[in-house]
Amino acid sequence: MEVVRIELESNGLGGTLPVELQELHRLRFLYFENGATSSTIPSEYGTLSDLMVLDLDMNDLTGTIPESIYDLRELRQLDLNENRLTGTISTSIENLEKLMFLQLGQNELSGTIPSQ
Repeated sequence: MEVVRIELESNGLGGTLPVELQELHRLRFLYFENGATSSTIPSEYGTLSDLMVLDLDMNDLTGTIPESIYDLRELRQLDLNENRLTGTISTSIENLEKLMFLQLGQNELSGTIPSQ
């Protein structure tokens, strides 16, 4: 059996995002929203090549969006809203050609999102 979906929403879990999730090679949906997670986004998540949804909104995440996240070619939803992320939105975001939902508000990010 392979794990394809993890949903941990509104449960008050704290701590850091587990780097070990990179071992779940068939993971497609990752929801860690509305929690108390306070860490950076592990760059290793960029190796989850089947990932379609990365929803980490409403936590206490800091740091930048790892460049490796923009390598997730199957990603359709990226929701990092309501964290404390900083830095520039990389122009590599245009690599996410299948992206249909993007939410980055209520952070301290800068940069331009391509119109196409």
